[in-house]
Amino acid sequence: HTLIALVAVICSATGLRAQTSNALSGLSRWSVQVETGVGLFHGLTTSPSMSTRQVVPIWRLGGDYALHKGLHLGGEVGYMRMKWNDTDILDRITSTPNYKVNGYLTTLTTRMARMDNRHNAHLYQLQVHANYDLMHRWPIQQLPQFHLFTGLGIGYIHAKAQEEGIWAYKEEAISQTDQNLTIYSHAYVEHKSQHSRWNALHLTIPVRAAYDLCPHMSLFAKAEYQLMLFKHSQAPRGIVTATLGLQYHLGR
Repeated sequence: HTLIALVAVICSATGLRAQTSNALSGLSRWSVQVETGVGLFHGLTTSPSMSTRQVVPIWRLGGDYALHKGLHLGGEVGYMRMKWNDTDILDRITSTPNYKVNGYLTTLTTRMARMDNRHNAHLYQLQVHANYDLMHRWPIQQLPQFHLFTGLGIGYIHAKAQEEGIWAYKEEAISQTDQNLTIYSHAYVEHKSQHSRWNALHLTIPVRAAYDLCPHMSLFAKAEYQLMLFKHSQAPRGIVTATLGLQYHLGR
C-alpha cells in the first residue's frame, strides 16, 4: 500500500507539472531504476553432489539512457547471495605409521566422514548492456504505453564465499605383543570453516516488459540469464534471475 501511494503521488505531481509547463519541457532521455526479485544458479562443478540449492533474493540499482529509434544503453549494480548444502557422506581413510600405543609402535588408522557442508557466497555485480524496444518497430496501437526490451550485455562479479563443514573422526590403533594386546579407539567431531574470494565475467541476456504508469514512472518485469565467461572453479555455470522494478524518467 505504501508503494502504491508513493507511485500515485509521483504520477500526480509529474502530471500536474507537465500540464503547466511549456511544450518543450517533456522528458529527458535519462532514467533511474530500482528492482528486486529472486535468483537461481546452476552448474557449480565444485559441488556435484549438491542436495539443496536455495532460491535467493537479489537487489539492483541502475540507470538508462535512451538513444534514437528504440535503442537504450544501461548499467546496473546489484547484490545476490548464493546458498547451498552438500549432505552426502564423504569417507576418507588415512594411516599414520610409528604411532605409539602402550609403549609400542604401531599404525594409527583414521577414518574421516564429512556429515554436512554448507556454503554461502555474497555476489556483488556490475554490468552494462544495450537494449532494443521491440515495440518501437512493431507498436501496439491499443497500448502505446507498453514496451518490450531485449538485449545483450557484459558484467563482472566479485564474490566473498564461506564454506562450513562438519567432520566426524574415528581413530583406531592396535598394539600387540606376545604378552599384551592393546586397542586404542577415539572418536570426535570437528567443525571446519574457510573463506575465499573469486571474480568472474559474465554475458547477460535480459528480457524486460515495461508499462508507463504516467509520463515519469514505469513499472517493469525482467527475466535475465547470466552465462559465465572464463569461469572460476567456484563460480556457477549460469544464473537465472526474475525481478520486478520501478523506473523513474528524469525531467529536463
